[in-house]
Amino acid sequence: MRNTLFLASALFFIGMSRTFTAYKVRLALEILAAILLVIGLVNTFSVPTA
Repeated sequence: MRNTLFLASALFFIGMSRTFTAYKVRLALEILAAILLVIGLVNTFSVPTA
């Protein structure tokens, strides 16, 4: 459940970054999205498989 939240938030922030014209705002949102994507992927692949 938590991984879904991280990955969906990353997609949301990438989508939102495309609507802004200010470079600094776009960059900040893209960095935030990248961090959330990495957290989601690390959590996904660190879970032991049954």
